[in-house]
Amino acid sequence: MQRARAEGAARIVGFEANGGVLVGSPVEIDGRTLPALPTRDALAPILAVLHWSRRKAVPLSALTANFRFSAAASGRLKNVQASATGPFLERLLRERDFRYEIAGAGFQPHALDTTDGMRMTAADGAVLHYRASGNAPELRCYVEAATDAAAGALLSAGLSVAARQLER
Repeated sequence: MQRARAEGAARIVGFEANGGVLVGSPVEIDGRTLPALPTRDALAPILAVLHWSRRKAVPLSALTANFRFSAAASGRLKNVQASATGPFLERLLRERDFRYEIAGAGFQPHALDTTDGMRMTAADGAVLHYRASGNAPELRCYVEAATDAAAGALLSAGLSVAARQLER
């Protein structure tokens, strides 16, 4: 957020997997200004959507019907030290065959993002993202897929293969 501000971004917003939102710039809503709120706040996105629904005079279900939201799931492997997660994430970056193995059958990484761990995106938009926890000895895994069942299967496969690799 600080880098975005330094680069001149006018509107700065960040999201966390747990639902938190960070607002790094003032936001104007209906002539009122909400000051920057660069701390975790899970209530802001809820209030924003409720406000939008009321302003449009339509139920939330109608607002969301026009979006193609992915199903998301997350999990973690506990008691995984940073000394293990670092090499695991580095190997994912370096070795294409390892990425295919770790992601499981049917998931072929198409794009990589190393901004926060290793985020692999398939051609169909499915996502498998690993990152070391910043506050606990764990490897976290986040997935997105077209359906809840597909997200659950990808999460299960991703955690299972990662657990086997980290036991070595």
